[in-house]
Amino acid sequence: MPLTLKAGILKGATWLAMSRLVLNALSLVSTLVLARLLVPADFGIVAIATAALEFVVALTELSLSAALIQRRYLQRSHVDTAWTMAVIRSLVVLAVFTALAVPLSHAYGDDRLIPVFIVTGLTAATIDLLNPRVSLRMKMMDFRPQFTCQIIKRTVTVIVSITLAILFRSYWAMILGSAAGAVMTVIISYILWPYIPRFTLSRARDLLGFSSWLFAEQVMNVLNWRFDQLLSGLVLSKRELGLFSLAINLSVMPSREITAPLVQALFPGFSNVTDSPARLARGYMTAQRAIGMVTIPAGVGFALAAQPFVALALGSKWAVAVPIIQVLACSFAFQTLTIGLRSLAMAMGHTRLLFFREAISFAVRLACVLAGVLLAGLTGLVWARAISAVLGVMIALDMVRRLLGFGIVAQMAAHFRTFVGAITMVAVVMAAMRLLGQGEGTAHYALQLCVTIVAGAVAYIATVGALWIAAGRPGGAERELLNAVSGVLGIFRRRVVKPA
Repeated sequence: MPLTLKAGILKGATWLAMSRLVLNALSLVSTLVLARLLVPADFGIVAIATAALEFVVALTELSLSAALIQRRYLQRSHVDTAWTMAVIRSLVVLAVFTALAVPLSHAYGDDRLIPVFIVTGLTAATIDLLNPRVSLRMKMMDFRPQFTCQIIKRTVTVIVSITLAILFRSYWAMILGSAAGAVMTVIISYILWPYIPRFTLSRARDLLGFSSWLFAEQVMNVLNWRFDQLLSGLVLSKRELGLFSLAINLSVMPSREITAPLVQALFPGFSNVTDSPARLARGYMTAQRAIGMVTIPAGVGFALAAQPFVALALGSKWAVAVPIIQVLACSFAFQTLTIGLRSLAMAMGHTRLLFFREAISFAVRLACVLAGVLLAGLTGLVWARAISAVLGVMIALDMVRRLLGFGIVAQMAAHFRTFVGAITMVAVVMAAMRLLGQGEGTAHYALQLCVTIVAGAVAYIATVGALWIAAGRPGGAERELLNAVSGVLGIFRRRVVKPA
């Protein structure tokens, strides 16, 4: 990976990693506390509102931030145009969601959803008004503004949600918590980075020229991610939908969420070297291998630890979610093997290719989910999601082949050491669980969780490290990860151990 590209991505990823670490910790605390205070049906109601909201938001998505980042030369009029378009979009989102509140609530047979839909629409309209200067700082690989905004939003959301849940034990805790976080974030963004907007649409054509296909891709992406919850909400009970929603929220954290910092830094990083195809190709493959080396063991490890984790953190009322978490955690981890494709295609300007990928993936997932839900209910839905995830990765691998020339087999072979390490980890953990034997109680579950984490981590790191040394310690993902860890430790030592 070239020094300039690598340095820029790692610098950005460091800030985003700090942000994601705090965000995930807050999300996990919030999810665990709310799961204790509320019931699965409450999560089902919120899941329906969230899925519907994301679909409406996707239909009006203009990808303005991405358009500002992608352009090499920007004028003040570009920023003002982006802000004006965001204001128009926020009004459209609010109007559409308010109009759909009654018919959607009737479709799901629950009048409680009417005010939930309206408040959720207000939340989305508010967050659209975020200061566009946050995106401009990202273009310069400065992710501190985004870090600050995300931390504020999540912190306020968690505090308000947990407080309201303790007081009222209602799903409104999550709805109003999100609204409070959105309002506070927008206000703070203008206080910390002063910006006086001007209404103009003079650069609308420039911004839409990049984002038109990206808009279509975003619609399909949200359909792929959320439509199964919208569809299953018409068939499954609120309790079953709540179990599925919570399982998704937990399962995605160990794999896709922990790599989000690097993925977010890839787009601006790749955008800076699009004039050098060889450097771009090397950078993509190195980054993708590094992502897989972290996400595969994280996802598989979480699946192995799901049973004691749920027993300790959520309680017996969520025990039926364990097999759902196990399947979804593995499928999310596998999907990260092509998670860098979106950043790559956006940097290269091939947004139309992303739309076609999402459209094909949606068609595949729609068929799988329809068959799964109708034939086997919640269980069928879970396995349908897993099968469609595998097929989606195959589609994405072919897209990478078209963009960079790396064959599908070559891309998968690049993760050989990761796959062997994950298989070894599973074998070691399962053997350790047999030695511990069956048991119940907090002490036994805590022991199971500790053994799973320690044994799995040691087995994976030892296996991958041994294979890397046996291969002659080649440059690539392993070396980049070691250098990154060494760099972080060096910064920590310099700041903590000050010279006399």
